[in-house]
Amino acid sequence: MSRTLSLLTSNPLGLGNEPPPSIPPLDVDQWLSASILQKAIRRGLPDLAERAAVTLWRHRGARVWNRLVVIAVEDVGLASIDTVVDVVRTARAMNRRGGHQSACETALAVRKAARALAEAPKDRGTDYVASIAIHDVGVAWFRAECLRLPPGERSAAAFAPDLPTNLRFVAAWTAAGLGLGREPRLDGGDRPGFFRACVDAGLPRVLVTAMAEATAMTREVIAVLLLPLWAAWRSEGRVVRVVDQPISEAPMLGDVPAWALDKHTRAGKTAIGRFAVENAEVRKVLTEAAGPKRVRDAALMGAFYTDAIPIARRLDWPLSASLEHEGRRIDMAKVGVPHDGVDPILDVMRAHYDHLNALRAECFRKTAGQKEARS
Repeated sequence: MSRTLSLLTSNPLGLGNEPPPSIPPLDVDQWLSASILQKAIRRGLPDLAERAAVTLWRHRGARVWNRLVVIAVEDVGLASIDTVVDVVRTARAMNRRGGHQSACETALAVRKAARALAEAPKDRGTDYVASIAIHDVGVAWFRAECLRLPPGERSAAAFAPDLPTNLRFVAAWTAAGLGLGREPRLDGGDRPGFFRACVDAGLPRVLVTAMAEATAMTREVIAVLLLPLWAAWRSEGRVVRVVDQPISEAPMLGDVPAWALDKHTRAGKTAIGRFAVENAEVRKVLTEAAGPKRVRDAALMGAFYTDAIPIARRLDWPLSASLEHEGRRIDMAKVGVPHDGVDPILDVMRAHYDHLNALRAECFRKTAGQKEARS
């Protein structure tokens, strides 16, 4: 992890000393390009990830670096700490240079970062840990306890060997005082003090520094939570076994994979909502599990776990399966699905996956037609 800005100085694209050929951006809006970017990275599709990254850069400019940093921490994480640190360092360097680099240089850095993330193995532990720390009702009592403690004691609890792992994650969250995404921030946090506690606990200084920079850039708690997660990984023997996982295929809608149309895109949200109502078997299972008022919410979350979240090459370590199980349980509980309703929903949605994708194609074509009519 001692390399300096290797994404800018090395050549992960394998293009020799010649500038890389230009690639056409995707003809999609910023929301769909962001969805394609993250899911292409999860699925290990570097060419598509590059195109989506360039497209998102054209829509958002320098803000694309925040997105790439979040993806690095959320989807790569423990599986390739070197890649995460490199992306954070590159983002910091590009942001500090402001508009002083050429468009070609920026596009090259964005492409290299996207490709490096796509080619790296993955671990989504930080996302699951955030769900546990912030939303698990089973540890609500410990959240309340932590919030009564001074920040220094919260930081110490994040690395206390006598505490269960899930409670250490709660302590780290309260020590940092950051929310998850749009979740409210907490009072009483001390992030600089927490990062000092991480170094005192023996975490690699280069990783702690990178996560402090990532947190400053993104204001996302997942960058904080990668640190106690790394400590848990260390205590489990630093397992580096990577396994290949089969991932469901989906039709291409022009240049857009159907799996990109998820709950964060207009066409995807419409298609999933229709799927929950028009498919009688799916509707029946959703209603039994979540109740009639939460059918749509449960469908959106179920579709997310069906084909938006899977990763192709996964770090397999002793806590990975249990963290994923807990993260999924908590996410589904937020939309009204009890633990015993999760598997039936995912099973029925996978069984009718072709119908979902047919509706996605229909909604996507309609959205594209509306765009052409306005132009």
